[in-house]
Amino acid sequence: MIKKVGVKLKNISYVYGGMKRKIRVSESEPKKGLKDMYFDLLSLTWVRFLSYISVGYFLINLIFGLIYFLYGPAGLSGKHVAGTVDFFTECFFFSVQTFSTIGYGGITPISFFTNTIVSIQALVGMLSIGLTSGLFFVRFARPSAKLVFSEQILISDHMGKRSLVFRLANSRINTIINARVHMTVMLDHKTPEGTNLRILKDLKLARDFNAVFFLNWLVSHEINEDSPLFNLSHADLESKHGEFMVSFSGTDQTFSQSIHTAKMYLSNHILYDRHFEDMLIVERDLTRVDLDKISKLKE
Repeated sequence: MIKKVGVKLKNISYVYGGMKRKIRVSESEPKKGLKDMYFDLLSLTWVRFLSYISVGYFLINLIFGLIYFLYGPAGLSGKHVAGTVDFFTECFFFSVQTFSTIGYGGITPISFFTNTIVSIQALVGMLSIGLTSGLFFVRFARPSAKLVFSEQILISDHMGKRSLVFRLANSRINTIINARVHMTVMLDHKTPEGTNLRILKDLKLARDFNAVFFLNWLVSHEINEDSPLFNLSHADLESKHGEFMVSFSGTDQTFSQSIHTAKMYLSNHILYDRHFEDMLIVERDLTRVDLDKISKLKE
């Protein structure tokens, strides 16, 4: 027997190089909510991550507090009146103390049932605190690249040759060892059989490796006969929905860890026959980098 699998169309948004992209994909099975929870928790912004942790903490204590409340005063010692708001408040904060392993001793479990629930909640608390601590450590310890990219890419004469150029700089002004830049153009393409594809073509850069990078970097690609951009007008790039993907990788000398980041440029980010203004300012024996000029163009 052949089992039919329904195909669902799903809209997915993702962020690449600071730009939000939307794609539509088909999937044979619905995605399970907890299938990739670790990745989801690490991908959240700090605001959403802390919000989820806070809501989860509150809900867990609320559920256990409700169990203690419904069981009644017979399971807990202390001064309380069954069925009142004050008793529910005591049950909730007793749940908080148990979950956090504080144990002030004002209220204690006295029945087999409540002792069992306390044991279960203590286990849930230890696992939750351990998981949350691990997630906090990973999020704090994960190295990140603080690179600044120019807002536009230029197609103009550079070093006497027609080139595509953009700039990047390290906003931390520390040293990145073995820095490497890779650039790819993505274009629409229709095969002879009539199939629509998004093809990727690597762009050869004049210099894609920097042994010691700590100032700024003018990245350039010569548009010659071997370039995928050769004889492509701006209208051609727009009709092919041209997108330029830039990836950067290297080793941060401060953290002694690999870092990476990415940036995406669309065809409407291209400016023609313009040049960047100098962002290196030399004053006697001092060289300064003006990051505010990373995207500034000459008049």
